[in-house]
Amino acid sequence: MKIEVSYFKQSGKYYMEEEFNIPEPMIENFKSTKEPKELSKLTYHFRNWFKEVIQHDEFIAVVLTDYDLQPEQSNMLGFPMMVMPKQKKD
Repeated sequence: MKIEVSYFKQSGKYYMEEEFNIPEPMIENFKSTKEPKELSKLTYHFRNWFKEVIQHDEFIAVVLTDYDLQPEQSNMLGFPMMVMPKQKKD
């Protein structure tokens, strides 16, 4: 499965889009989990992992989900997400 991420400059101007491949074991975990509490935990851990993967040094990452066209992706993300650029350490 691929998830498309849009990047914006900090001024808000659109910059680019990039696709990220989700490892098959993560997808299988979501498919095999039926219990809502476990699904919530998986979603939480997936979002934290995905944040680390898509975070950029200077651009804002935005991930939108389409609940009708990609239900698996929507289940994994739970809801749209925005990831701010990494903070520079002085």
